[in-house]
Amino acid sequence: MNHQSSISGQGIPGNVALRSPLAMSSDELNRVVSICQSIDPGMIESIRVNRSAAAQRAQSERRPQMPSTCNTVQAIAQWQAAMRPSAPRAIPLPFQRIGSVAIVHLNGFLAKYPSWLFYFVRGTSTLDFAEAVSAAARDTLVKSIVLIVDSGGGEVAGAFQAAQAVYDARKKMRVVAVTSDLNASSAFLISSQANEVVINESGFLGSIGVYAILADYSGMYERAGIKVNVVRADGADFKGIGEPGSEITPAQLAEVKRRVEQTHNLFLRHVARGRNLPVDRVRALATGQAFGSSEAIRNKLADRVVSDPESVITELDRPFAEQLAKM
Repeated sequence: MNHQSSISGQGIPGNVALRSPLAMSSDELNRVVSICQSIDPGMIESIRVNRSAAAQRAQSERRPQMPSTCNTVQAIAQWQAAMRPSAPRAIPLPFQRIGSVAIVHLNGFLAKYPSWLFYFVRGTSTLDFAEAVSAAARDTLVKSIVLIVDSGGGEVAGAFQAAQAVYDARKKMRVVAVTSDLNASSAFLISSQANEVVINESGFLGSIGVYAILADYSGMYERAGIKVNVVRADGADFKGIGEPGSEITPAQLAEVKRRVEQTHNLFLRHVARGRNLPVDRVRALATGQAFGSSEAIRNKLADRVVSDPESVITELDRPFAEQLAKM
């Protein structure tokens, strides 16, 4: 999982995280918009977004369409706000249902909130995923849940909430996580909470671990003749870690490492709970490696090999299996 570090920008309040616009929440985007407008109104117009593919896919999926004026960060923020989990949905059920089996997908890059980036690359909002699993568990027509997983993981934010939703659902009904080629990092954190984890023969599973990336640009700035000063309040020694151009001290690196270790240990405890394994056993497997199907089963991270998700659905819903046999 990628443990994103919040980096406050020069002239920007410390509670604003300067990340790529694609990784920002709606609130962060709105705050950056107002700051940019106060500094240089022309800055907003310099940010462009290609919207043609997004518009076509939005129309086909009946999801909120990106506005025609989506050529500024502000328009992106407004459109992203409409995609938040609290926004009304055109599709009444957040999951598919075949017979008594609910099907919830966990695909691509995992992020806490929906993003317009998902119209260009595959991705899943972990909050939307958690909502779908919880809704399926409440549905009186649903007797079991199949999670179809094809993801290499993503952000820490939202992943543990999604994992808890799966764990809560398995107390009410059988939940089977089907690995369709890749089930790694935060995707495995989430799917490990199911009653059963299955994998296709050529699939890979695992990659247990957490990391953060922190770049130190102070040497480059120094060569350019620029000295960056981060002015902190007394005692706030860890504010502004990673501010572009500032030197990252050993103490700051140690603080980031401490946070990474905290999240890593939480990851291990969740996998141990979901897979009914000792934490030390999971820790020994937490090398960041993804295991092939036979290795995953041998390490008790998966239970068995299946040919495809359809075979699991037919196991769980006999009427569907009988109907399929007649076709």
